[in-house]
Amino acid sequence: NKKERENLAQVRSRKKISDLESQRASLIVVRDSGLSTVTKEQINTVKETIRKEKTKLDRLIRESARQRKRRQKLKESIETVCQNIPEASSALKQFSRNHTGRPRLEVDQPELLSTIIKIVQNLSAADERRRTECLRTVSTLDDLQEELTKIGFTLSRSDLYLRLLPRRGNTSEGKKHVSTVPVKLLRPENSMRKKNVDRMFAKSFIDDMFEVCKLFGPKAVLFISNDDKARVPLGIAAASLQAPLLMHMEYKVKLMDHDFVVSSQHKLIPSVYGVCEVNNTGNVSYSGDTFIRIRSAKHDTSNAFTHAFDVRELFKTELVKSRPIMLMETDGAQDEAPRFPKTLATAVDLFRLLNLDALLHGVNAAGLSALEPPADVLSQDWEKTVIDGYPVHCQAVPVGKAYEPPIPDPVWVDKHCQQSRYSLQIVKCQEESCCTPFETNWLKNFPQRFIPFPAIYEYCENGYKAMEPSRYFKNVSKQSTFAPLTHRLLLHDIPIEGLKYKIIPFDLYCPSLKEKLSNGICDKCNKYWPSEAAMKRHKKVHTQKKNTVEMESEDSVSDSESINKSEDISEEIDYKSVEAEFMPVFDNIFDLFKSPFEEI
Repeated sequence: NKKERENLAQVRSRKKISDLESQRASLIVVRDSGLSTVTKEQINTVKETIRKEKTKLDRLIRESARQRKRRQKLKESIETVCQNIPEASSALKQFSRNHTGRPRLEVDQPELLSTIIKIVQNLSAADERRRTECLRTVSTLDDLQEELTKIGFTLSRSDLYLRLLPRRGNTSEGKKHVSTVPVKLLRPENSMRKKNVDRMFAKSFIDDMFEVCKLFGPKAVLFISNDDKARVPLGIAAASLQAPLLMHMEYKVKLMDHDFVVSSQHKLIPSVYGVCEVNNTGNVSYSGDTFIRIRSAKHDTSNAFTHAFDVRELFKTELVKSRPIMLMETDGAQDEAPRFPKTLATAVDLFRLLNLDALLHGVNAAGLSALEPPADVLSQDWEKTVIDGYPVHCQAVPVGKAYEPPIPDPVWVDKHCQQSRYSLQIVKCQEESCCTPFETNWLKNFPQRFIPFPAIYEYCENGYKAMEPSRYFKNVSKQSTFAPLTHRLLLHDIPIEGLKYKIIPFDLYCPSLKEKLSNGICDKCNKYWPSEAAMKRHKKVHTQKKNTVEMESEDSVSDSESINKSEDISEEIDYKSVEAEFMPVFDNIFDLFKSPFEEI
């Protein structure tokens, strides 16, 4: 016999009646015992509640029977109409069901799947591997749902997603996709960039680096762009992302199961160093030799020390020839920001190693043996690539290869470096005992040694003048253009808000530092530093100078005391000698009584 389905409303009503009966019985027992002050009114209230609930239960039972009888009559009527009028059977089919439960959307809305295909065909792309007839929709799931709603279909976002092909069918989530169409959503990609309020300010120093290339030309400037590209995953993920590049590699990995466990650490890190050639007109091109160094993300990392090792090897092996002025552009990740001590130490070490006239580092505003063979194979494939007629030099770097330079002297850094939030400048000084003479005419173009701070200029009643930083901060979204380097060198205009500083901070126009700018000013020398850590390192300079002055003063005091003491001794000796010279010497007692006016 078919088990009758329970009515949930009746079950809840019966349970409530049972609880009330138990409560009424308990009250009667307590009243009869005389141990409590239970009144007759309380018992009658519970009794009345039980009566009302039983009346409600009887009504639910009668209503359930009536609805069951009505559905049965409706079903028989529909079957009779379908037998007598075959043309109406298709329209009435949705009301004639042999199964209990909610019907699928395809039953109530039979044109749903075909409509999805028609909508997607106009906004779709072919399969990325060209191996199936599957379509990849370019529109989002919300856009597809909106189009279906306009046509007249009613379904939720999750119901629509279950009608599309899953990413992987062998998962618990993929098994829910039963009735599907050959449509798959695109993977989310980081093609859109998050807007940063400092993006124009950071870009201004990159533009200044391009201007430096025009001022000094290709024979004096070396421009290198460095970035860690998208990590290459291994295992199952590689089949869909890098196919067929890493599909047929043979590697042996010892794991607990026969399947290769895919995790975020099973990846390769390709670090790309691109030499951007400067043409004869001084413009920076995007062509040049490309150097790729591959590391294992499972056993190694990518930081300032690994980049320092790679760059030093490029110059040691003479793959890249040094020039007096070196410009480096990076993406501004946490391991490449020039305001951090590791990046500063590596830049100072490279500056001294190559004996450069100037090193400018600009960034743009904003995560063993088993994996070495894939890195070798990948490096061999990329080694054969030629970009714009320039070769690609690719190499798999062994695990642990990094170069940690010594910590630079704070006094040397204070004298030769200028740090900001998105840039680093290292320039020779003019002391022959410290640095060698300049090989270029850097001082003629920059008498102040460093590139001046970025500024926005505007046309006003008095001519072409620098805009006040406060006005720029109010309209950052308008993307005001910073003045070129040549204009700033020619005009030397300083905004009124910058006159309160004895030394103009390089980050005067940086929107994210408008409230923290004064915290980076040294109260002793008025020099600007972009972070608290840099300020602490700078204060060591004043401590060293103070100790040096105290030691020199102590030495001078001790020297003066020793000189005075020696003079006193010499004067005493002279005094005695004088006394000895004029003191008469008597040979006998008779000479003592002779007259002093007579010769002895």
